[in-house]
Amino acid sequence: CDTISWLDADALPALVTLLQSDNANAQAPAARAIGSIASLNRDQANQMDAAIAPLSKLIDEGSQAARHNAFYALAELGPAAIPQMVKRLDNEEYFITAMTKGFIRHGEASVEPLCKALSSGGVSTRRNAAQILFMLSWQVPNIKPAMAEAAMDILRQSIQDEDAIVRRRAIATLGRLEDHATPALHDLFTALRQPEPLYAVLADSIERIGPRRERLDDLFQAALRYAEASGDAEKAASRFGAAIAATGKEGIECVIQKLGYSEDVIQQTAMYALLEMGPVAAPAVPAVIEKLNAGDRLAADVLRAMGPQAKEAVPDLISALKRDKWAMPRSSLSILHHSANAQALGAIGPAALPELLVGLRNENDLVRAGCLKALAEMEPEAMVPLPGILARTRDRNPIVRGLALVALVKHGDEESLLPVLNRLAEDSNPAVADLAQRQLAALNEQDSDE
Repeated sequence: CDTISWLDADALPALVTLLQSDNANAQAPAARAIGSIASLNRDQANQMDAAIAPLSKLIDEGSQAARHNAFYALAELGPAAIPQMVKRLDNEEYFITAMTKGFIRHGEASVEPLCKALSSGGVSTRRNAAQILFMLSWQVPNIKPAMAEAAMDILRQSIQDEDAIVRRRAIATLGRLEDHATPALHDLFTALRQPEPLYAVLADSIERIGPRRERLDDLFQAALRYAEASGDAEKAASRFGAAIAATGKEGIECVIQKLGYSEDVIQQTAMYALLEMGPVAAPAVPAVIEKLNAGDRLAADVLRAMGPQAKEAVPDLISALKRDKWAMPRSSLSILHHSANAQALGAIGPAALPELLVGLRNENDLVRAGCLKALAEMEPEAMVPLPGILARTRDRNPIVRGLALVALVKHGDEESLLPVLNRLAEDSNPAVADLAQRQLAALNEQDSDE
């Protein structure tokens, strides 16, 4: 069988004869050989259609081993095997996996037969047809336009299927079709008001397709209902915030208005939408600054996502550094200080430099640490001045000294760095000393390589 597998389609007549024989011991390896030949000789698969009928019969009547090999062989044949494959959509799960690869290989030719199965098959058939259509939508290059044309009607109908798994897979497939599935948006919004709607997958698909400005209120209300139904306001806000963000500039005004709503979930959803929008959300900077000063935990992340567009927020972010909490390192040799405010300042970049350099002299340890963290976040192109950082390598706070060293490594050269490393390698704090020693070792290794 292994030897025959290296032959080509010329071996097919003899193998088909074996498939049709009464010898069960010959049927299974013959089916395996057919599958191997088709796999190794893709250009000859269309010449092997004579195997389709006997393989199908073997699937219905053969031994377990013969059925197994016949399943896999059928999935390796040409497009003429698709009708027989579709008939087996409710068969064993292991074959569905193999068959999916066959449908994907056949690409566009698979779509219409799968749609027919999705429209009229039993529950298992519909589930598997929907799943394979989903796989086709993102694994077959350039199939989306043709698939949208051939499958749109049945996918829209399947949003109302009695089986939740079929509904979920149909909705997800529409999302994968992106803007080609725009005609289905109305159906998806209608599904948001079904009893026990599939909120998460609906939000994802609406995001991929791209909602219109006039439907944003529906999405905010869906987030509110999802939070109530699931008890997880965070998940509801993030899912629907991403969908709302897909409106881009068109949705900014509406999102800003929602920041003032009484329902916390609506406000949180608006903040997640701004977070996803990034620099496009620049008109919301004043409103986000208000949220920052009110203690909103997402505000700094939103400003970070806006980057240089959020430069107006620099003074407020530096002031917010005072509200940071010291990080709790897992090791006594770690210098850690997590700060969303500092990360936002770093993302704003050179526009924040003047006030960050002033902040390095602030009497508050957290402010000095945050300013150094922000400077360390910036790229070397920011041309950060070194004197302020060098001064902080002698700070009274060991975490500040360590962060100053990190910032100096990022922006200094070896000439400015080496004396500081030698001094801090003997620091009284073991974490600072360890950090300096490791940087010295890295410098020595670099010099050795050169």
